Amino acid sequence: MHARVIKPEILDTLPEGHPDAERNRKEIYLLGKLSGNYRHAVKLLKAHHQPGDRILEIGAGTGELGKALTRKSEELTHTLDYTGLDLWNRPPLWPQRWNWWQGDLLDFNGYPDYNVLLGNFILHQFDDNTLRDLFNRIRNN
Repeated sequence: MHARVIKPEILDTLPEGHPDAERNRKEIYLLGKLSGNYRHAVKLLKAHHQPGDRILEIGAGTGELGKALTRKSEELTHTLDYTGLDLWNRPPLWPQRWNWWQGDLLDFNGYPDYNVLLGNFILHQFDDNTLRDLFNRIRNN
């Protein structure tokens, strides 16, 4: 078995709008679409969302998961208490009634305010100690 190799995330080193960053975001979108991640998230939220749930999407990027929710379910768009968290600015197509936090998910202190956490192609970039610390922060708040 090979050890997991963790490399710095290219998106964390490039300014928003940089051509390499834009290309990488498109590749992440394509991976999410081909793997069925967006479809699966919509299905899960439709089946299990409860009134009062507060949802936080970490590493929300250009809002592709949120856009998938708006395309697949108008009801979810209007009923979810949904917040995106990312280093980048709020995406232009992010629903107005949804919140957006711009910042580093490792520095975010609002985890106790949410009872549902979503992430798509984000956790792979952190080493074991960082993940342990993050999950402990989320669990203990």
